[in-house]
Amino acid sequence: MALMEATRGCIWACRFCTAGFIYRPPRLPDLEKTYDSLSRVLKEQGDPVSVIGLVGPSVTDHPGLLSVARRIVAEGKSLSFSSLRMETLDGEWVDLMVRSGQKTVTVAIDGPSERMRDVINKSATDAFIVEKCRFLAGKGLLHLKIYSIIGLPGETGDDIDQFIRLAQEVSRAYVEACSKRGNIGRLTFGLSPLVPKPGTPFQWHPMERVEVLKKRFMKIRKALGREKHVRLSFGSPNEAYLQTFLSRGDRSLLGFFREYLANGHDAKRALKDRGVSPEAFVYRQYGKDDFLPWDIIDHGYRNHFLWQDYQRGLREKTTPICDTAVCKICG
Repeated sequence: MALMEATRGCIWACRFCTAGFIYRPPRLPDLEKTYDSLSRVLKEQGDPVSVIGLVGPSVTDHPGLLSVARRIVAEGKSLSFSSLRMETLDGEWVDLMVRSGQKTVTVAIDGPSERMRDVINKSATDAFIVEKCRFLAGKGLLHLKIYSIIGLPGETGDDIDQFIRLAQEVSRAYVEACSKRGNIGRLTFGLSPLVPKPGTPFQWHPMERVEVLKKRFMKIRKALGREKHVRLSFGSPNEAYLQTFLSRGDRSLLGFFREYLANGHDAKRALKDRGVSPEAFVYRQYGKDDFLPWDIIDHGYRNHFLWQDYQRGLREKTTPICDTAVCKICG
């Protein structure tokens, strides 16, 4: 596989996503020139690459990508993507994916309910998701992976119940569409805990309690575990706890790491010896005027803008896409 960067940064500004903020403004390279250069290098190296991997937070946003994708498929090569936004998957895109040999598509709904999708600034109705999954399966993309985040700000048990109902509706639509083609593939729901990331509107928000996440995962497993064509994949709450600890930590962690390396990688002992409490970082709700450990890094936008967007998220309000032609409010 050869990788080609299709986009840098992202217009959508999902509130949990680092790439949508620290890589602002979104930049769209000339893909015809990029692919010409890639093809020339591969030819000079005598490398018979059969798959072109398109790299970027949301590659199908590039207005010139479709014409390059046509070239790639016409040359007999396959296209490869990471997760895609459902809104951008229209008929020709899906036809190209199928023609290039794709059998699997990964989409990220990222919120378990319509309310939570407003919180993260990724609005999509349950009805739209169900019909898009039906469309994808009907086109011949037999293996469907759907990712969502659990533990979002303001999330309750009702949101988990709504996700369960959505998953069941998607399963019925998916099986119905696949059955018409005579072949039922795999439907996978991947669920991961939110890790509040520095440089995003959720940087002030604490991670959900590990025990709460485990209960919610158990509830989903109990409700969907017997669905015949559904597979479930869960990210580890304990690993998410560690990631949050490391991403939100300050200079006091330096002593912890030194002790950890010196004592044979005994994390509990290092934490105790250095007097470091992970919960002070993982479950802390930061305030607007708190100095954050990562504030020394200048990403080119103002914390005030992130705070305002965080508050909009808590009120379940969405924010327009990042369009630098008409807006420079972030900084």
